[in-house]
Amino acid sequence: MEMDQNLKKNIIKSLGLDALAEEEQEKALEGISRIIFQNIIVNSLDALNETDQDAFEKLLSSPGVTGDAISEFLSQRIPDFDKLVEKEVADFRNEAAEFVDNVEKGEETS
Repeated sequence: MEMDQNLKKNIIKSLGLDALAEEEQEKALEGISRIIFQNIIVNSLDALNETDQDAFEKLLSSPGVTGDAISEFLSQRIPDFDKLVEKEVADFRNEAAEFVDNVEKGEETS
């Protein structure tokens, strides 16, 4: 699932990644994308009925399954899937920004 450019810039700035070289920023964004995608998958399971959960499990165990195939499957079966994605991205961005702020202030993080 590809992030749009504005979102990338926002995450880079809010997490202080703008001090990194562009290649390092891309590596960080790749990891961030993976985390967000995993959160989307986990939170999508509750929205699927039992039949769709079984089909989803089969899809995930298919060799060579892509993120696009997973996103398409979920978007076809979950109403407001785009809103769920937006929420997960916003939640991650907010939690990460809070973590960075706490580190900068020297506070303990949990």
